Amino acid sequence: MDEYGHVRISDLGLACDFSRRKPHASVGTHGYMAPEVLLKGCPYDSSADWFSLGCMLYKLLRGHSPFRHHKTKDKHEIDRMTMTMSLDIPDGMSCEMRSLLEGLLARDVCNRLGCMGRGSLEVREHPFFKGIDWQQVYLQKYPPPLIPPRGEVNAADAFDIGSFDEEDTKGIKLTEADQALYQNFSLVVSERWQLEIAETVFDFVNQEADKVDNKKARARQRSTQTADVSSSGLSGVTSSTGNLLNIGNVGVSNSGSGGNLSDNMTVDGVASDCIVEGDVLKLGGPFLQTWQRKHLRLFPNRIEIYNKSRDGLILKKGVDLISMLDIKEISPEFSRVCKMDNCISIKLKNDTRLYITSNDKIMITQWKEEILEGYRISCELMAHMNKKAHKMYGVLDPMSNTDTHPPSTTVLTSSILTVTTSGSVQPLTSTSRPSQKSHSPPQSSTHPRPRLSHQASMPSYPLTNHRGQGSSLDSVTGSKSGDQAVETDVNQDINPPDGGVGSDFNNNKSS
Repeated sequence: MDEYGHVRISDLGLACDFSRRKPHASVGTHGYMAPEVLLKGCPYDSSADWFSLGCMLYKLLRGHSPFRHHKTKDKHEIDRMTMTMSLDIPDGMSCEMRSLLEGLLARDVCNRLGCMGRGSLEVREHPFFKGIDWQQVYLQKYPPPLIPPRGEVNAADAFDIGSFDEEDTKGIKLTEADQALYQNFSLVVSERWQLEIAETVFDFVNQEADKVDNKKARARQRSTQTADVSSSGLSGVTSSTGNLLNIGNVGVSNSGSGGNLSDNMTVDGVASDCIVEGDVLKLGGPFLQTWQRKHLRLFPNRIEIYNKSRDGLILKKGVDLISMLDIKEISPEFSRVCKMDNCISIKLKNDTRLYITSNDKIMITQWKEEILEGYRISCELMAHMNKKAHKMYGVLDPMSNTDTHPPSTTVLTSSILTVTTSGSVQPLTSTSRPSQKSHSPPQSSTHPRPRLSHQASMPSYPLTNHRGQGSSLDSVTGSKSGDQAVETDVNQDINPPDGGVGSDFNNNKSS
């Protein structure tokens, strides 16, 4: 019944085209199936629909199916009464109504109303419908006797859904053209009915959606294996609120100052650097409209999302791994998504979004704080690693402001030394003057900086003594003089016992 009170046929899930072959399967709702449908292997056609119409009219008049007593849920008993029990019609019904019900509910198909050769005309010409203009009914010109209230659905119990024929229903997929048939329908669904349906199909939908999510997770793991390079550096990031905590189903494992996060134990007794873990709801499903139960673990460098079985066990297979390097931003405020408040929105660099929430507001607030803090620390550590990499390879941080440093005015007149991987020292004859706005080491125009894998160049700073004054090579090497003395002294300094490259040379003979 639509919002205006007119009756519509909306569920055609068991509709069948019998123009070529009549169906034989026993499908339908118990208490409404015709006797020929219950007889498995017996072919039938639209005769079963007229019998079901009689059952529906009887229920509208009496409040229950004619072959199902109140609160009777034994399917076999209902089928037995449909095949054997005589029709109980109260004396208060009119003769026309009695005749209509008896004609529609006749067990013999040959005597059933609508099955004697003229189809629906037999029903429309029945005395009960005397005076009805069926063209006006088709045009919906008659005022409906009842307009249903919005937000309420008078739907049957999920038990009434009968058995289905797998041969007729398997492989059926709804396309956009199929869905377009329902675009003009007035959808009125109550929250109570939604909950009942959700409990019925929740596990089945989750299983199908989890299979798709597992395939995506495996593909994402293969594409994010490069993130493991930074795992060793990021694994040292810790929080500062104590040891392993349990908040509801959430386990928070933080280390205090000077603590070692690897000494913490997760709730399953495995040593880990996990910051927090627990059960959450993740938006998923084929159309991203279903909240699925997941187990989430937050690490300093990644987020791991585990599937859960029907028994609530954590499944180790099909883990969805999200690296901190793949996260673009995390919303600091909660958002409302799919009728759920307090949702954490995580936007990835591929423009996809991850939504997680929980029915416990305190728990999801703790989750938001921990995820934001972990993401902030990860970003800071990555920025620190970038600066360190610039220093190691002699490249300045491009983000630094050069105006904050005093300009360099030193004029290099000494010979520039180039140290090769073999340990020999070769003087360069060219001189250079650094720019006043640049802090990069002066470079020779004829000798560009070589790659580290082939040859390393020492910064071309002027040689000084320990008191900070410029000196010649002879003053640095003491009594030794000439090219031989320079080569001997430098070779001793740039080959320390521990195998470092030029550490003493950098500390004592360069500024």
